[in-house]
Amino acid sequence: MSVAYEIVRTLGDDPFNEISICVDCLIFLANGDDQSEAGDIAERIEAQWSEEDPDLHWEIVPNCPEDCDGWFSWSSCDGCGSHLGGDRHPAVAILYRRTVTDA
Repeated sequence: MSVAYEIVRTLGDDPFNEISICVDCLIFLANGDDQSEAGDIAERIEAQWSEEDPDLHWEIVPNCPEDCDGWFSWSSCDGCGSHLGGDRHPAVAILYRRTVTDA
């Protein structure tokens, strides 16, 4: 049995969806540390980016240049859905399809 992952193209020819994420998401995705007040950042990201098809999986990847300071926004975080205003940082969301074959 072999498992393969392919990128699913979701926005025209570009498989990468540019999003903006809060500092809590950035720290969690970059370091695995949950700095959120409720300690539930992983669950909030999963709820925001879950798919009904079990073979589809979203990968959220921080996309900050080395000297990124982010920007302030009142918009909701695209990563976890938080409605709190605060710093936002660039990230990309990539949709993968998992394929299992008998080989």
